[in-house]
Amino acid sequence: TLERPITIVIDALDQLSGDGGGKVSWLPGSLPAHSKWLVSSLPHLRLNLEKAKAGLMELPVLSMETGTVLLDAWLSEAGRCLQENQKASVLSGFGNSGLPLYLKFVFKQVLDLRSSDGLPALADDVDGVVESMLINLRADHTPSRGAHTAPLVQTALVLLQASRYGLS
Repeated sequence: TLERPITIVIDALDQLSGDGGGKVSWLPGSLPAHSKWLVSSLPHLRLNLEKAKAGLMELPVLSMETGTVLLDAWLSEAGRCLQENQKASVLSGFGNSGLPLYLKFVFKQVLDLRSSDGLPALADDVDGVVESMLINLRADHTPSRGAHTAPLVQTALVLLQASRYGLS
């Protein structure tokens, strides 16, 4: 109703299992008045959204200028700064994708860099950055016990991956 509008949000529609991961035949062709939906998917996948074409809006990747402003704002908020060569390394990787998720993950990785630290080795894409974060997480939180290591993080991540619905 006008007094109680509704927005239905479906994140990562392309990653739903069943129905072909991109076929959206189950979505209604039209919505009632005062209702709308917001759907997200990976940029390289095209969804069959012919029914909703009138309201279909594709968001472009972020420009380098916007990425720089965003990185500067996050650094300022954290009370940190990067050397120019460190910042250039971060923005170079961001320039390959233009995805804010990449920039946010890399920002988290370089947050503890010191001015004397060299250039960080950064992955070129979101998958690589996530993999690097998981490797660092495992190294940081897996205590050594003599010749054996306690694989706490590794075991937890394997169980998450093996679970049918992840964390819920």
